[in-house]
Amino acid sequence: MDLIECSINKNRHPWELSRAIRVLKIVGKMEYKTCIDIGSGDQYFVKKMAKLRPEAIYYSVDTGYSNSDCGRKDNIITTNKIKKTTEKADLMVLMDVLEHVQDDNKMLAESLCHAQDGANVIITVPAIQRLFSEHDAQLKHFRRYSRRQLKQLCEENNVKIESLHYFYFSLFVVRSLEKLFRRKSKKIGLSGWSHPQSSMTTRTITAIMNADFAVCSVLSYFRIHPPGLSLVLVGKILK
Repeated sequence: MDLIECSINKNRHPWELSRAIRVLKIVGKMEYKTCIDIGSGDQYFVKKMAKLRPEAIYYSVDTGYSNSDCGRKDNIITTNKIKKTTEKADLMVLMDVLEHVQDDNKMLAESLCHAQDGANVIITVPAIQRLFSEHDAQLKHFRRYSRRQLKQLCEENNVKIESLHYFYFSLFVVRSLEKLFRRKSKKIGLSGWSHPQSSMTTRTITAIMNADFAVCSVLSYFRIHPPGLSLVLVGKILK
């Protein structure tokens, strides 16, 4: 979860739960010893990765961390700035980060320079600019992306793309209808979810979204790309 969305409400939105589950499946197929997670937020995902492969070292990076937040606990090193002495990573993760900076090309280039040649990279971003909403504005997003835009951005930064597809077609439909009828959600953002993770509502919606992600992934192999609320890119960094 974005630091800006952290609140007293600790319930995880099905979108966040499902995204973590599906991206962790991708991470689980990769070999790596050092991971740098850019824009770690409240560290929900990096802690999941650290449990998945505890022998690796994880750098949890977010400019929103105070100096008192920084330090090492077990295999997670928390920092608000990547240092020159930081070990170069063989896995870079940027989940919903690039939309937060005005110069996304510069930000991506500066992030990837801390990776080894041939390192894996996973990037997620919000998709489809016409879906830009009050929620995006509140989170200080500059843009949402198309496949073409994210592909061009990554290729300009020497990323060999292995897969790139939209996900959450179902939520794309919901958001499109909201935009069409100019309706606003009663609760904005991940922090507004009122159901605990163990509830039937959360588990059911998470399962539906997992299936949605899986279908979009399979269709992408056949070069079929239904639109979705988000985009995920998996690639290799070539230097």
